[in-house]
Amino acid sequence: MDELKHGHGYDVATSSGLLGMKMQGSMAISQANIEVSRLKSVRQYNYFRQKKKTSIPKMQG
Repeated sequence: MDELKHGHGYDVATSSGLLGMKMQGSMAISQANIEVSRLKSVRQYNYFRQKKKTSIPKMQG
């Protein structure tokens, strides 16, 4: 939760009221989810790229 509050701008309110707080929370959570999914896709890409390099046997002959 601390990363969400400080890493994505949830610590300082840009508008007042319950609606503004809900909107700011939704945007911060969405941004965090986008970053997590981007990190997962990069890790998967690197994993399969590395696996592809090492698992293809060279043909002789």
